[in-house]
Amino acid sequence: LYKGSTFHEIVEESAKRQKEGNIDDTAKLFSELQTKWDPKKYLTSSVQKEQQDRKSLTPALESYQKWSSSNPNEIVALELPFTTYIGGFKVNGVIDRLEKTPEGEYVVIDYKTGGKNKKVDARNSPQLNLYALALKENPDYGKLPAKAVFFYVEKPEGEQLFEYEVEAEKVEEVKGILEGYVKAIQEKEFDATPEMFTCKWCQYSDICEEAM
Repeated sequence: LYKGSTFHEIVEESAKRQKEGNIDDTAKLFSELQTKWDPKKYLTSSVQKEQQDRKSLTPALESYQKWSSSNPNEIVALELPFTTYIGGFKVNGVIDRLEKTPEGEYVVIDYKTGGKNKKVDARNSPQLNLYALALKENPDYGKLPAKAVFFYVEKPEGEQLFEYEVEAEKVEEVKGILEGYVKAIQEKEFDATPEMFTCKWCQYSDICEEAM
């Protein structure tokens, strides 16, 4: 969790500077990592774990800088909070990054650290479709994004972006599935069965509080 939150903090601040016309180079991002990293967060973990996590953020930040500096889209919002309702259940969340293309279409982006070997299905992702729904319901934007993207910064170059051209029908389909899960949980018909292997392949692991 600390590794992911540190990465998000660094790239959010970098993106704010980019919005103002200042694009960070990798040296700046590495300097930010040096400043922000706190080994004390790993007091209950091994030294090897702390060093491994810290080391892994260097290529992750390098990947982010390369992508962001060549991205033609306009940054519209960062850490955009939202609230939506699924089956009468209030869902709060945060969209890492909202962009606008030169054609005026929106793109939602979610950064992921880890998950090097995770199978990713962006089109059927509850998380990305929920983000798309939330954007449409937000009066400041009022429409579905053209694309929703997972950016897995630790996967190999060329395999990091998982893009989904958002479809209204798919958003409604996934919303219906989530409403079914909410109903089942309320009626105590559904129990999560967290295990390392099954959670790895479960398409709902991104939003499940019990996922491993």
